[in-house]
Amino acid sequence: MKITTKSVFIQRLYQFLLVLVLTAFVISVNQCAKEKEKTEIIIAKVGEYKITANEFYLFYELDPNFGIDSTRLPALRDELDKYINHILAGSRAHDNLLFEDPVLSKALAWEKRMAMLRQLYREEVANNIAISEDEIKKEHQKANRTVHLRHLFTEDSETARSWYLQLQTGVTFEQLAMEAFNDSVLAGNGGDLGWLSLRDFDDDFAHAAANLKKNEISQPVKTQWGYHIIQLLDRKDQLLINPNEYQRQKLSLEKKIRQKKSKKLAQEYISDFIGDINPQPNRQSFLLLLNAILPPDEKEKSEYSRKMIVTNSVLSRLKTKLAAYESNVLIAYRGGSIMLGQYLDALENIPVSNRPAFKSPGQLSNQLGIWVRDELLYEEANSRNLENHVRVQSDLGSFVNQQAYYYYLNEIKADLIIPVSIKNYYLSNYKSENPLRTILGRHHTLEEWKFWRAETGLYNKLRMTSDTIWIDEQALFMENEKIDWDRRIRMFMIRKPS
Repeated sequence: MKITTKSVFIQRLYQFLLVLVLTAFVISVNQCAKEKEKTEIIIAKVGEYKITANEFYLFYELDPNFGIDSTRLPALRDELDKYINHILAGSRAHDNLLFEDPVLSKALAWEKRMAMLRQLYREEVANNIAISEDEIKKEHQKANRTVHLRHLFTEDSETARSWYLQLQTGVTFEQLAMEAFNDSVLAGNGGDLGWLSLRDFDDDFAHAAANLKKNEISQPVKTQWGYHIIQLLDRKDQLLINPNEYQRQKLSLEKKIRQKKSKKLAQEYISDFIGDINPQPNRQSFLLLLNAILPPDEKEKSEYSRKMIVTNSVLSRLKTKLAAYESNVLIAYRGGSIMLGQYLDALENIPVSNRPAFKSPGQLSNQLGIWVRDELLYEEANSRNLENHVRVQSDLGSFVNQQAYYYYLNEIKADLIIPVSIKNYYLSNYKSENPLRTILGRHHTLEEWKFWRAETGLYNKLRMTSDTIWIDEQALFMENEKIDWDRRIRMFMIRKPS
């Protein structure tokens, strides 16, 4: 079986422990930065529960669907309605003892752990970030630089590397664009994106483009979509700052700067914290674990034909197979060690979606490194009694509301009776000729329609039995004025490359 040597294995895990920068925390509530500095403006009330402007801001900023179906004040009203429904669903779940269910109880315990780690991150990183007005102005000038670019796109790293090498040997963008794009425009114009602001692009794409010289071609750039090769054809820098435009963009620019500083500080904190503890994996125990997970036909491979997932049935098999090795050290660190049996017991308390899922030994070692890192940080959070921190309790309340909402939504969705005419509409190849198109046009699939019907049904159900709801329309209007809607609209208009 091919696997890294002991020294490389240890180095890989150790580097991963040092470099991984609390990603789960940065993209969670903390990604909203240090929150908006607001007074306690009450934007709505649900019975005795008060929704502050800051609380609502955190909710809509983390909703990936916010602003897709509508924009500006109507979108904000829809989002507030959704948040109110979450609160009502949480109240209903409390009355029905919903979270006494073993599966939901386990999920809640896991979320408490994550909330404590997020609070530790806030105390060690987020609360120690200072941003000056000068930094924001410089970021504004950089973000509003307009560039004339062309690019090639693929989801495969090897293809991107091949294209890059071909470009070095005289093959043109025009030739490769025919291969890269199904889109007739980009295929026909050599991947030319025209003139756009850097702030219209994915951060990784924009960062790469900003550092190119005129006519320079980048090496493959990885973004959330895949791999790009970018050529800067020309650029125009914004020399003067428009005060109104600056104020509209200021909050999002500050958040972007905060994210960059967060990453650097988190790296430093993790490096100091883990470096002091110095965790070291035991290669023999790791191989025992790996071989117990793998089916016989995958054991001699360095990359597997399918993703290996530690489901409940797999975990049960592991505990039987490895019963004689439970006391073997899996990870040793300064001041203690973690046994193989301890790790298997810990997996029982982790939701399946957060357990190891890997296609190579290296991926499993990386995920083991993440778990060790979080386990040690969790011990630190416990020593600070962060379980009782007000923000941790608030995070748990939001989690309960959200999970309850989707639990009740799925109940309604499962009981939906779908009219034959609706089924036929989505099965038809001639939707444009169907009179239902004017009603169903915005729901592109049957699944979207079912979700919409379920949300409507749950809304009516929750509002019929709800406490008094009050909304401060003036506060909602003020919140709308603080959102850079032009930026949001442009982001949704920049579609995923074809």
